Amino acid sequence: MSKVVFIIFFLTLALASLPYLLGYAFAPADMEFGGLVMNIEDSQSYLAKMRQGAQGRWLYHTPFTPEEHEGAFVGGFYLFWGWVARLLGLPIIYLWHMSRILCGGLLLLVIYLFTARFLEDRGERIFAFLLSALGSGFGWALLLTGQPFLWGSFPVDFKMPEGHPFFTILTFPHFSFATAMLLAISLLFLEYLRCGGLWMSALAGAATLLLIIAQPFNVAIVAVILPAYLALLLLLKRPLPRRRFGGLLFLALIPLPLVIYYYFVFTTNPVFCSWWEQASTPSPHPLHYLLAYGPFILAIPGVMALIREKGEGLFLVAWVAIIPPLLYLPINPQRRFVEGLHIPLSILATIGIYRYLLPWMESSRLWARITSHKRYKPRSLRRFVLVAIFLLTLPSNLYILASLGVTAFQHPYPFYHERAEVEAVVWLATHTSSDDTVFTTYWTGSYIAARAGNRVFLGHWAETMNYAQKVEEAKSFFGPASDEWRKALLRDYNISYLFYGPRERAIPGFEPAGKPYLVKSYSNQLVTIYRVVISKGG
Repeated sequence: MSKVVFIIFFLTLALASLPYLLGYAFAPADMEFGGLVMNIEDSQSYLAKMRQGAQGRWLYHTPFTPEEHEGAFVGGFYLFWGWVARLLGLPIIYLWHMSRILCGGLLLLVIYLFTARFLEDRGERIFAFLLSALGSGFGWALLLTGQPFLWGSFPVDFKMPEGHPFFTILTFPHFSFATAMLLAISLLFLEYLRCGGLWMSALAGAATLLLIIAQPFNVAIVAVILPAYLALLLLLKRPLPRRRFGGLLFLALIPLPLVIYYYFVFTTNPVFCSWWEQASTPSPHPLHYLLAYGPFILAIPGVMALIREKGEGLFLVAWVAIIPPLLYLPINPQRRFVEGLHIPLSILATIGIYRYLLPWMESSRLWARITSHKRYKPRSLRRFVLVAIFLLTLPSNLYILASLGVTAFQHPYPFYHERAEVEAVVWLATHTSSDDTVFTTYWTGSYIAARAGNRVFLGHWAETMNYAQKVEEAKSFFGPASDEWRKALLRDYNISYLFYGPRERAIPGFEPAGKPYLVKSYSNQLVTIYRVVISKGG
């Protein structure tokens, strides 16, 4: 790899770490930065899995719901990093950042290898890698109109970390790892078709297994792209190495037991069934996708060129052709299937730019007129065009960095927590059992489950069983409800402690002090924790 590639590699990782550095650096004395910058409640879920791994578990019991349930090997990626924290004796948040950087670096490395598979020219490789690593879409254009929430959603550029690699690396390590596995599977699959070797197919199967552990539903991307590529070869009447079809069974059989296991867990375990039913991530309006990938309209001539060549580049064509309909299938994880799409589009756009757009421009009269001046050399003008195209893909990511920079200076909740609240949560972690259920409001519950490890009444939009019902019950509890109803609720859900902090106090109607069924166990200037004492009879 060239020096320029290394610069892009380390610049991407440095920029993706900048919001975290600012978050820690500018935390005021009375507040603590939580170490998270996106989808806080989902991030708390990942930290909760790491905490259970650090406790020596391989089966995850979601702490975001009070119902008793059997654990399952779900979230294995974060359970693994929790085990690493256990072995190294390091705080969980350290391993969060370590995994984010390492998996981000792995993704960038595999992106470059994937790019090199299809582009031989050094300049084309570097440009495609630059587009993949730091480029984004035209979501920033909606900001200029003053209507960022258009067509019922925010732009993909700012809402979906799986949509563009830089946003992926900035946020969730398992997204980076899963995208890297998607690319690795593709490379191993193509190499097996070209050269054979059952070990190559077996490696692809192992990579698929790792993909499922990180993001189970994204095995669907593999399940449609690989057959789509083979079907496209048949459609274009290109000879297929039929003797190698049997070896592809390794790719399917190695991950199959885990697929069956996940199907069993999410169809038989009531808590995990509820989780799956509530975990809907629908795709936004199609126009949002057009904006998110608008810069890649230059991929169209690249697609046409690869179809004519009938080579391995057809794999890229199959990928970008099969994903759009997948994004609107009537299943829960619709939008997740966009993961990785940015990368083949970057390669196709590079082909379109280098082999069609630039030659067309260079043959134009305007180009000849400009380069007739000594000041403008053809090479410099060519570089100017490439830089201009790249800069059009940059504003959305710069906006993300800027907005997170503002967050670091403004210290909003739940990115930051009052130190008194943090101290109360630490008390729960050291003086109560993880089996003790804590009653509180949504955001506080999310934080307690991740940082103290207690079960909570309410804390995650998908993992809390009967989430919508519990949101209303929590509002009623801290509002003007009767004590008899409150006692029945605490008894029915086997609540051990009540956490009364600033979020709970903000709901008028309830004053826990003096209630005979609540005994003060801990108190500081901001939070009071009560032990619930209710007999079975009432």
